[in-house]
Amino acid sequence: MKLSTQVRMGDYHHDITYDSRLWFIGSCFAGNIGEKFAEIKMQTVINPFGTLFSPHSVNEALMRVVEKRYFTADDFFERDGVYMSMDLHSKHSYASIDDALCALNELIDTLHESLSSATHLFITYGTSQVYRYNPTGRLCANCHKIPSRFFTIEQMSIDSIYEGAMRVERALMAINPDVKIYYTISPVRYMGDGAPQSSYVKARLFCALERVLAESAVARYIPSYEIMMDELRDYRYYGEDMIHPSGVAVDYIWERIQEAFFDRDTAAVSQVIKSVMKAVSHRPQNPDGEQYRLFCKKNIDVIEDVCSRYPSLDMEKEKAFFVSKL
Repeated sequence: MKLSTQVRMGDYHHDITYDSRLWFIGSCFAGNIGEKFAEIKMQTVINPFGTLFSPHSVNEALMRVVEKRYFTADDFFERDGVYMSMDLHSKHSYASIDDALCALNELIDTLHESLSSATHLFITYGTSQVYRYNPTGRLCANCHKIPSRFFTIEQMSIDSIYEGAMRVERALMAINPDVKIYYTISPVRYMGDGAPQSSYVKARLFCALERVLAESAVARYIPSYEIMMDELRDYRYYGEDMIHPSGVAVDYIWERIQEAFFDRDTAAVSQVIKSVMKAVSHRPQNPDGEQYRLFCKKNIDVIEDVCSRYPSLDMEKEKAFFVSKL
């Protein structure tokens, strides 16, 4: 008996390994999946500018990195003694303009280098709705709880989403012609303006990506939204707000991604690393006993073995933990 609609994943050739260098940018769902890769010690960059929801914000952030477009004092405003930017998440808050420019422009250099060598770029668009800050006329990525009367809500057109994505691809190919780009649409719905409006903003994303995927030589699509809507068609797979995917739903989509992207060896190594990470959090009954020392030695041997086979793996912190217990 078939009790759900199975969504077919694309053929991604099981091409993510422990030598891959992964970039994730976009909505909170990009962060959720990126963290899953990070937990198994893959090389990841995850939303370095914070959570970004619209294609405009995502594309502008990527172009800033690709072009090494540095921040200037004009990009910041001061509130309660803290300097922030409407192009950035509030986690990027600084005590002075000098601190902000120093930290963020060093970050731009680091991100440019990492994006130039990335093997996979995962882009998650959340909504086609954007906010224009009326005093400056600029579109912003984060409103920082400024009163809504200072903003005008606008809708990105299908053409503008498509053109922005292709502009990013062309620029990125110039510095990293081997990168693979994977688009997803966040399964988080935007219900503040009602269900129909939530559908409209998602529809624009789908239509724009249809054009991008038809014309791009490197872009592919991951059906995360479809898995949530069709396979997990039940409120038990949502969080308390009945809008965001629950932890169970994220784990399920993550499993589907692993199956599609990992070959047998990568999957096996990921399980070994999961067991080591679980061992780190283990609380022994007798931390000074011989049994726990043997447990630690066993995990050190496992770490040394897997790191010898995959030099890109960084498990020095975990190894130091077990060494400290001997």
